[in-house]
Amino acid sequence: MSFLKNLLGMGHHGGGNHGGGNTPHLQRNKHHGASQSHGGSRQNDWGNVPADQNNCGGCNSGNPSGARFCQQCGKPLPLKNCGGCGAAKTAGAKFCANCGTPQ
Repeated sequence: MSFLKNLLGMGHHGGGNHGGGNTPHLQRNKHHGASQSHGGSRQNDWGNVPADQNNCGGCNSGNPSGARFCQQCGKPLPLKNCGGCGAAKTAGAKFCANCGTPQ
């Protein structure tokens, strides 16, 4: 039914007093691209995770680099540095290359 309304000009973008009166379409429907009212920039930020952000393995929310627990679900976050000496961890390593602490 909505297809027919749109086709005949009676749907959301047509008449039907959406916004009222004789107001021109673009002024009446600013939420369709004439303004940024729905939350800022139109650029796509998918996949642009800041380098200092640590994503939770449980809920996938972003957390600051030094956080030990997720700010959203409370699960412990994996350490990026060795707990013994603070050196950067090597992915897949069972022991720290710097001090030998088990990872």
